Amino acid sequence: MAQFNILINLGKADLDDYSLLARTLRKLGFSETKAAQVAGDFRLLPASYRYSSEVEDMTAVRDKALRSAKSVSAKAVVLVSEV
Repeated sequence: MAQFNILINLGKADLDDYSLLARTLRKLGFSETKAAQVAGDFRLLPASYRYSSEVEDMTAVRDKALRSAKSVSAKAVVLVSEV
C-alpha cells in the first residue's frame, strides 16, 4: 500500500477556507497530520495530510487533492510526496 504526504497552500485564505478544505478531504479518505514539536513549540502547516491507497499513484492523489483545494481557492497549490 502506498502512503502519501500532502501539503496544500490555498494562497490568501482564512481559517474558514482551511476548515472547509479539511472537511472535503476527510470525506475523500485524507487524514490530517499531527503537529510536530520543534524546540518546545508545536507547529503544523495549515493543510498537511496523509493518504493511503493500494491502487492510486502519486499523480492520481495529487489530482484528487488539487480538485478539492481548487474548489475552495483558485490559487491553491498542492505538493505530494510518497513515503
